[in-house]
Amino acid sequence: MTYAKHAGVTLVELMIVIAIAAVLFSVAVPAMNNMSVNGMADRLARELELDIRYARSQASTLGRPVTFEPVNGWQDGWVIKDNAVELRVRKHSLAANVITSADITAGTPLVFNAAGRSAADASVTISVPGCTGNRVRTLSVNRIGQVQLSGVAACPQ
Repeated sequence: MTYAKHAGVTLVELMIVIAIAAVLFSVAVPAMNNMSVNGMADRLARELELDIRYARSQASTLGRPVTFEPVNGWQDGWVIKDNAVELRVRKHSLAANVITSADITAGTPLVFNAAGRSAADASVTISVPGCTGNRVRTLSVNRIGQVQLSGVAACPQ
């Protein structure tokens, strides 16, 4: 009597593969979460710098004042306006105090005149909760309208 060989896996082999996959998954998920938070911190800093430079450029190009101001205390992003016309709106859903600025508020926006100069010095700090490394950044705008990275600090623990 001959017995046919059956191709397949046993229940024990299947359980071992599932256990290995579970261990790998439990290690990968926290690493992916940190990567996502760090990416958000980097993206916010790039977007802010880009949009402040855009506002300055538009003021020079249009030959009239352009404003850069936060929406709902930075929690909903920011807007760039030429008088009442919105030139660019950057929408976000941020927690409180992710982006902070004592100089730029809805009541006192950053204003670039027709020459691209700022009415006052200003700074904005980006600090995303849960980030790792040196991802707390401070962008400064001087009176001639230059945007500079003026500070980098370690993320809060």
